Amino acid sequence: MKAYILLFKIIGIVLLLNACSSQRQLSDLSTNSGIFTQNNRPYTGLAVEYYPDKSKKAEYNIIWGEKKGDFKIWYPNGQVRAIGNIYQHLKTTNQYLLHRSLRIFDENGNQILERNYNRGQVVPFFNPLRSPHSGKIWMDRSHGSPNFTVDSKGYFSLTPIYFGIEAVDSKVGIIDSYTWGKHSTNEKWNLLSNNKVLPLNITESSSICPPGYRLPIQGEFEEELKGMKSDTKFDLNLIPQGKWDNERNIVVDEGAGYFWIKSDMGYEIARISESSIEYGLPDEQYYYSVRCLFTPSQFPGLRRSVIKYGNTKILASQYPQLSGTLTIYLCIDRSGRIIFREINQAETTIRNPEAQKSALEVMNQFLFAADEFAPEVECGDYFIRLR
Repeated sequence: MKAYILLFKIIGIVLLLNACSSQRQLSDLSTNSGIFTQNNRPYTGLAVEYYPDKSKKAEYNIIWGEKKGDFKIWYPNGQVRAIGNIYQHLKTTNQYLLHRSLRIFDENGNQILERNYNRGQVVPFFNPLRSPHSGKIWMDRSHGSPNFTVDSKGYFSLTPIYFGIEAVDSKVGIIDSYTWGKHSTNEKWNLLSNNKVLPLNITESSSICPPGYRLPIQGEFEEELKGMKSDTKFDLNLIPQGKWDNERNIVVDEGAGYFWIKSDMGYEIARISESSIEYGLPDEQYYYSVRCLFTPSQFPGLRRSVIKYGNTKILASQYPQLSGTLTIYLCIDRSGRIIFREINQAETTIRNPEAQKSALEVMNQFLFAADEFAPEVECGDYFIRLR
C-alpha cells in the first residue's frame, strides 16, 4: 500500500511540474477580467504571443490564471522591446503592478528606460547623503525620472516629479501618463495596449517617500541650510524648480523650491528661496516636489543572502598595498535592492578614502534575494576583506 501511495505522489508531482512548465499561445486561452483559463480551469505555465509572420511578440508567466513573474516583449523586427516582472494584476483597471527591474529598448536595441520597482512602487534613482551638520541622511535630489544624461558627478539628470494633495493623502486618482499632474511613486502599466507599453501613474495607498524614508518636519531644512553657508562641500541640491500649476499645465515660480513637509497641522509646503524659508498650506491647484529623510535605526538586521555579487576582486588589484576590512552598512528593500549604503567607520580598518569610495561603488553591483514577506527595509553590515 505504501508503494502505491508513493507512486501516486510521484505521479502528482510530475503532473504539477508539467503543468507549470507547459507552454500555450495566449490566443488559445480563454480570459475573463485578466484570468486566463484552459478547459474552464485557471492556467499555469508559459503563455506566448506571435505576430502574423509567426515571429514572437510576447512571453508571459501565468500562475493560476494570472500574469505573474517575468515577461518579455519583442518588436516585429525581433528586437527585444521590454523586459520586466509582474507582481500583481488589478482587475478593476486591468493594469499591472511591476516588481524589480523594468527595461525598455528602442527598435535598434538601445536601452531608453530603466526603472526599479518594489511590489508596484518605484524605487527612485537617487543616492542617500549624510549631512555633516546634523548627521541626518537625505535624498541627494528630489524625486524624478531619469532622462539618461549624466552630470559631472556621474548622476542621472532627473526630470522633477510633482505631487498633489491626492498623492499625499493617498486618495485614488488616475491620470494620463503624458501630463505632469498627480504623479506618485506607484505606477501601473498597461502592457501592449494598442501595441504600446504605456505607464499610468496612480496615487494609491502609498507614501510619497519610498520605504525607509520620511518627509522632513519644520526646522530640518533650516538646520541644513544654516550649516551649508559655512560648508559649501555639503550640497542637498535644493535647486529652484517651482511648482506645477495643474490648471494651466505649466511650472510656475521657478525661482523657488517647493517641498512637502509634515507638521502638527498635517501636510504643509516649505517654499525655499535665496533669502528665506516660508511655510504654508498646499493649494489643490498646485503640485510640489519632495525631498525625503532616511531613518535606518528603525529596521531589523540584514539576514538575506546575496544572489548577485559585485566585483570585489577589483579592489585588491586597485589597492594591492592595503590589508584589512572595509565594512559597509547596507539597507535593502523587499526586492533585494540596496537603498542605502555607507562606510561603517567604527568597524572599518582600511582608512584610505579612495578605497572606501571604490567599495561603495562596487556595492552598487550587488543584489540580495527578494522576500515579499520581509520587513519593508532591512539593514546590516557587509564586510570586504583585503589581504
